[in-house]
Amino acid sequence: LKFQSMFRNQTEIPYSFEKSDLIVGTVYSSVSTACCILQLIVLHILFFDNELKNVSSYSVMFHLSLADLLQLVFHIISGIFVIFQTTFHPWLEKICGALINTGCIVYTPLTMLLAMNRFVVICCPRSMQFIFSSSSTKRWTNAIWLYGCCFFTAYISPMVTIFFDPSVFMWGHVGPQAKLVHDAEYYAALVELCVTGVLYAAVVVRLALQARFVSKQAAVIQRYEARVLVQAMIISFFIGFVLFTWYNFDSFVASTKWTFFVINMMWILNCGINPVLYVILNKTIRRKMMRHKCMLLFSGCLTRRFTFLTNDASTAYGNSALPINSDTTNLQILPLSPPTINTVLFK
Repeated sequence: LKFQSMFRNQTEIPYSFEKSDLIVGTVYSSVSTACCILQLIVLHILFFDNELKNVSSYSVMFHLSLADLLQLVFHIISGIFVIFQTTFHPWLEKICGALINTGCIVYTPLTMLLAMNRFVVICCPRSMQFIFSSSSTKRWTNAIWLYGCCFFTAYISPMVTIFFDPSVFMWGHVGPQAKLVHDAEYYAALVELCVTGVLYAAVVVRLALQARFVSKQAAVIQRYEARVLVQAMIISFFIGFVLFTWYNFDSFVASTKWTFFVINMMWILNCGINPVLYVILNKTIRRKMMRHKCMLLFSGCLTRRFTFLTNDASTAYGNSALPINSDTTNLQILPLSPPTINTVLFK
């Protein structure tokens, strides 16, 4: 599947509707859209918040979310491909594949850069201003995106195409140099993840050695750094697991379309894991996300809906509870008070 000998034109495949295609395509597009919304909220916070945008670790997280968003947009499109069982035009397929894989290629070195940031902060704090100053961080991230552009150039060239096969719900490589590019992606990601693992191991050892010799104030700072560390380590572990499964699944499981569906869903969920981890582990971003206008609007809609249902239920049960022969001539019906958002939840 991954290495075909020619650039296939999906428009030549006749469309035949199947219920499973509709379900899978809808799942791809709807889950990707939900993850996109969360990523957009995170990007808005990290870009416009004056407290966070100048912090190097959050700057790297911004680019991680940007890479995730790039992939999610084309996962939404892949859901449409599955529903209609066509990629509509070869060049649309080629451009979509080039962009989605570029986002994936960029994500792994950004994860390694975040590990480097945690290592410098905890193990070499005196070098922080030199290695991860505002200008240095921009140079690091720009270099990584330039690295991704090199792969993008290869993907839009005649030597390789990232194609999507809607009949088996999966992206893959095709072209005369497909295996070469595939192996380059795999071994580059493997090296980056190994470096990431070594850096995090060093950070964990450093934190363990320092735990007994810190003041109360330093302990608070250390707990904050530990939460960011756990968040970054989970991201690294999950991306490592997804990449290993993606490149080696055929060694463990049968190559069926449902295997490909599960693997592709893991890829989509990997692109949406960051906002979830921010809410669970990062108190700073969690507080800002809860105060974001989109979250307030969503919470307000839920509150209004819940109040409406509660009032309807109360009215229904209240009327049925009246005695059969009771006098209702003096009964007054009071207007319902307008629903309000409980802002205490967001303080």
